[in-house]
Amino acid sequence: MLILDALKNNKINSFAFVRDAIDVGISRGLFDVNKFFEEYLVYVKELLKRKIKIFKYEDFCEQPDTTMQQICDYLGINYSDSFKNYNTFFSVNGDLQIKGGSRGVKQKKIMLLPRKRIPYKKRLEINNCNAMKEANQILGYGIKYTDRKLEPFFKNFNFINKVKVLLNMTRKSFMYLCKMPLFFYRYLKK
Repeated sequence: MLILDALKNNKINSFAFVRDAIDVGISRGLFDVNKFFEEYLVYVKELLKRKIKIFKYEDFCEQPDTTMQQICDYLGINYSDSFKNYNTFFSVNGDLQIKGGSRGVKQKKIMLLPRKRIPYKKRLEINNCNAMKEANQILGYGIKYTDRKLEPFFKNFNFINKVKVLLNMTRKSFMYLCKMPLFFYRYLKK
């Protein structure tokens, strides 16, 4: 919190760019769900205590021009739409350490992506975490993993991977699926 103290004491217009705690946790791997959300809640409470101006990542993704104009107005600087050329920047965000890059970096425009899918047990941990619920309520976000649209299950799978998923099912389930009408096969080919 020393950085926050330094910013406040130097009369610099500081702000925080926050994101739904669930999505931040997913981006960071959610190794220890409770620990992460407890730390995130401390961060959120500290922002409020210190009266740090908050801008939401989701607002920026849905209305980039409006949100960037608000940030520039708050900082007392001139607005420029050069931020829209983010794909030409060498380093865009903290997700660049992810093998294959961030999903957001691969987009042609600024947009809110669907929530990443995670294992069912992690979903339960998230949904039962009181620190996450409190942090998201404070910031005005939903408190369940499914409160946002999820990415499609087969979105990034090619046909071979889809078949591998099916083959990993029990033999009985797979035999049942093989007997399903042709439309199921057509769905898999998409």
